[in-house]
Order: sequence, then structure tokens, then C-alpha cells
Amino acid sequence: MPSFKKCNLYYAGFPNYLVQYRGDFQGQIDNISYACGDKITDTIAVISIAPEDLNRLMKDVPSILYINPRSKYVLQEVSPSSVDNINAIKINPYLDLNGRGVLIGMVDSGIEYLNEEFIREDDTSRIVSLWDQTVPDSTDTSVYIGRTFSNEEITNAIKAYRNNQYPYLIVPSKDEVGHGTQMAGIIGARGYNADVQGVASGCEFVIVKLFESINFRNELQANGITYTPVYNDSEVLAAIYYLQSVAVRLNRPMVIYLGVGTTEGSHDGNNLLSRYLTSIGKLRGIVTVTGVGNEGASEGHTSGVIKQTGDVASIELRVPREMKYFSFTIWLIKPNRASINVISPNGESSKFIKAKANERGCCKTNIVSFVAAHFF
Repeated sequence: MPSFKKCNLYYAGFPNYLVQYRGDFQGQIDNISYACGDKITDTIAVISIAPEDLNRLMKDVPSILYINPRSKYVLQEVSPSSVDNINAIKINPYLDLNGRGVLIGMVDSGIEYLNEEFIREDDTSRIVSLWDQTVPDSTDTSVYIGRTFSNEEITNAIKAYRNNQYPYLIVPSKDEVGHGTQMAGIIGARGYNADVQGVASGCEFVIVKLFESINFRNELQANGITYTPVYNDSEVLAAIYYLQSVAVRLNRPMVIYLGVGTTEGSHDGNNLLSRYLTSIGKLRGIVTVTGVGNEGASEGHTSGVIKQTGDVASIELRVPREMKYFSFTIWLIKPNRASINVISPNGESSKFIKAKANERGCCKTNIVSFVAAHFF
């Protein structure tokens, strides 16, 4: 998948989207000058494109069946105290559960592979494979962005470190945020530090360091939000697919841990990422684990009922004056459709935007830029 490696749109901060396709997606997208893309699976791909060109792309690339609305993913809170009682399982005399033979696939901010907790006593790495989506590299065609590193390469980097050489010339991957390393320690630190031992101290790791969304980061900074790692669902899905592929290739059981979460999306299990996770759940030997979230009382969602055709329902949004960018999504139960009208505090109206299948519309006010909901 070499085409995305040279995609200036992607690295310039254009939005990227998951799409469902059928047919010659790659051949068609490669002939488009205003967008670029690459296949992730046999039916799901990623594209990078300006939002105003999405409708045009649907016509120019007929193999695209569906463009998935984007969702912001952020790192979940780290709370080691929540797993304190797990040691009761480890000391059970009737169980011998330490993760031996099991792969832990991690979708997070990466890992500090030089940490002794992830190195065996013989100085070999416990990391079977590492995909760093952030490493600029045009030679690794097995992934559409970044570069993969084998256990041998990581072990050689460790040996270089032991010999007072610079290991990042061999494996230039670091966990600058620290979240992924912390979670990997909770899950599987081997106990080099006597006070720290993970739940599955005998496991091995397959790591994906997620590429941060430049587009989402720019939006947050425009709203005055201090630096917060934020990710796009396309890289999350690609990471899960990579982990699944490694587990199948090695014929090893795997627990996939998702260190990121979102409050956005349809919450009905029908978006591309949810459906893909459901398909993985049907595979023997692979399970997925993630946090359940703690924003239930944050009033980030609402619901309503429009009983009859022609009825109008209002939703009031309180948006801080300091915000430069704000987006919201309205989800409907198929096959229903609705139109949307955005009214600013000063009474300015976008007029009703009619819903059209596989199309998207935008509107602006003098206060905030709104992105209208997708309707499919």
C-alpha cells in the first residue's frame, strides 16, 4: 500500500475518513488529484480529503459505498487502583494464570521498549511486533502509514542500548505520552521491580502506536484547549486489523486492549468500527477489552422523538463564546430522514438543510461553524 505514504493531504492535516467500498477502490482513488486513500481490509479503506469535496468524491469513485462520520478518540484514564484485587486470581493455588503463551495487542500511545519490565532476563524483548504509525517511512509497504518493527529489531536496539549505543537509530519509536507504557505495565510488567508486576506477567506484546490526528488537534487548539493527544477512528481500526493479522499469522491467542475511547458515534453498533469489532468477536482466540467510560453524567448526549411527518423538534445547545469550532451529529433510526436548521443566538438561521443519501451539507453562523449531521 505505497500510495498513502506520499499523501501530502494526510500529513497537512486534512480530515481522513473510513469508507466502505466494493470493487477497484485503489485504482479509482489513485486517479483522483484532490484526495488520496488506501485499503485497510478487503471492504474498508481510509481516505484523506477536504470535507467540501466528499460529495464530489462519491461520484468520482463509485466503488465507495459509504463514508463513515468521523469520531475523536482520546486516551482513557489510567487507574491502577481499579485492578488492585486482581492479585487474588494470581495467588489462587488452583490456577496458574500468568499470561504465558498469550499475546496482548495494545492500541495506545506506544511503549517504552527499553523499560526493563518488557525485557526478558536474557535481554530479548517481550514485544513480538511494533507498528509505529508516526514514523515517517516510505519503504514499509505492509502498512499505509508509519513502519513496523520485528522482535529481532527491537532486541537489537536493546543490545545497542546495553553497549552504550543509540538504540533509536534501530527502532526510532518512543512513548512520549507515557499512557501506553503505563497500561502495558498494569497488564504485563514482568516484575523486574519487585513492587510492580502486571496481571499477565508472562505474556508477550504486539504494540500499535497511534498516529495523532493533525486535523482534530488543530480544532482543539483553535478552541484554546491545551495539548491533548487525539486520534481518528481510521487509525484505530487499522491498528486492530494489524493486531488481528499478527495473531492469525502466528496462530496465537490474543487479547486486544483499546487504550482510547470516544463519546461520539451512533452508539447502535452500526458504524464501521463497531461492525468490525463485532466481526473480530466471532474469531476464536481473539477478544477485545476496553474501558466503559465515565462521562454518563456529562450531558453530552440528548434524544427526542418526532412523531409525524412535518413535525419540528428543537434541541438547545449551549456553546461557550470562546469556542471557534463546534460540531455535533444527529442520528436517526433508519429508514427515517430529517432536515436540520441551525439558529445562532442572534437569530441567524441556516434554513432547513434537507437530508440526502450519501451526501453531506455544511452551514456557518457568525458565532460558530457547525457541521450538519450525516444522513444515510
